[in-house]
Amino acid sequence: MFAKRTNWNLETNRIAVALAGHRAAEKPLIDLTVSNPTECGFRYDEDAILSALHNSAALKYEPNPRGLAAARSAVAQYYAERGSVISNDDIFLTTSTSEAYSYVFRTLCNPDDELLIPELSYPLFEFLADIQDVRLSRYALLYDHGWQIDFHALERIRQESHNLEAATWNYRNSRELVVLVVGGSYLQVLAAAARRDAAQSQFSTAKTLYEQAVDLKRAGMSPGIDVLRAQVEMQAQQQRLLAVSNDFEKQKLQLARVIGLPVAQEFDLTDTVPFQPAPEIPFDQAMETAYKNRSDYQAALSLEHAAESGKRAAEAERLPSLGINGDYGDVGITPGSSHGTFTATAGLRIPVFQGGKVRGDVLQADALLKQRRSELEDLRSRIEFEVHTAFLDLKTAAELVQVAQSTMGLAQEQLRQAQDRFAAGVANNIDVVQAQESLATANESYISSLNSFNLSKLSLARSLGVAETATQRYLGGTK
Repeated sequence: MFAKRTNWNLETNRIAVALAGHRAAEKPLIDLTVSNPTECGFRYDEDAILSALHNSAALKYEPNPRGLAAARSAVAQYYAERGSVISNDDIFLTTSTSEAYSYVFRTLCNPDDELLIPELSYPLFEFLADIQDVRLSRYALLYDHGWQIDFHALERIRQESHNLEAATWNYRNSRELVVLVVGGSYLQVLAAAARRDAAQSQFSTAKTLYEQAVDLKRAGMSPGIDVLRAQVEMQAQQQRLLAVSNDFEKQKLQLARVIGLPVAQEFDLTDTVPFQPAPEIPFDQAMETAYKNRSDYQAALSLEHAAESGKRAAEAERLPSLGINGDYGDVGITPGSSHGTFTATAGLRIPVFQGGKVRGDVLQADALLKQRRSELEDLRSRIEFEVHTAFLDLKTAAELVQVAQSTMGLAQEQLRQAQDRFAAGVANNIDVVQAQESLATANESYISSLNSFNLSKLSLARSLGVAETATQRYLGGTK
């Protein structure tokens, strides 16, 4: 019923159970978590507050997204008396701390942004972050004359965050590979179907030729050798048809296995992929697109950043830390009779006996960083090589398709003329058989070149990192 972001664990925790039992037993209790100012023992000028409700102006509603102007002016005046000049327009009044944090998350964060928060912090952060689609990462605090940030732990958190990014990119890269494998299998099935259809057509032609040779022999216009030659050609075409039909069924089984269909599931392909020129893209633009969209490259970048954070974390182990803690407040029964109070402490923490461990950690982190940078540079060169190769293969495959189309047209004309000559009785069927073989070779060449061209377009999309989003546009399939 509700959004997934609200799937919190709402079971009562042990602290709440113990607190309820303590209160049920009417035992004395000092609750340090109470933040409601009306329950913390403060004294208010009740007469002044209640008398304001008798003023008819209090019944007038003046909505303002920043809060009532008079209230904001009072807040600005309070800080001005203490040496801080704040504009009324820079003050936003909220009904609670939770609402204030919600405004901050919503106005400063995008969905799935990550926020660093201390390990001991506002207890409702997790719920507020879930509602606002923000991820939280906690870092440890050290207490030494006050709470301090543990920079070593902070860098480790950043390292894990980059490792998580790398895992996300690797997942996307796996999806790209799935598209490549499924697309390749689909194209192989289309090529097998084209070979089957061509073999069927050639078998039908050979059968017609055989029947024509038999009729001519009965009429005494053709020798028996022509019938025998036509029968051999017909059976050869039949064998070819059986072989390519079997290959087609096996390719369908392979595709079903790749996409997760049951092996016994019957299905037909509805989309064909005819010859369509690939989208034109300059090489420099292609390289820029590849570096931007290749998931494996982005994963390698994230791993490099993780290694950098790991090295900084190791180096932070040797850093001294200076802790300064202070507070200022008002003490008194009423604001008019209050007076200022403050405390200040400072401390210096120096790791003296960790030199060897720190050096070892830094050397290990530095070795990992060098490895990640070497892997990134190797991948960068490999991507450039793959894009170059895809461009070359695509150019050559397109030219091969054009030549194969021309050759197939010539072979079809050759077969037509040979059949006409044989039917007119001016030649035997040797020319027809040879023309049939030429046409079969031309068909196979066209099917293979078209399949190579489509595979080259698919490889180009993969090398640019856009296989999942742009495969249909690159292949240009039709129903």
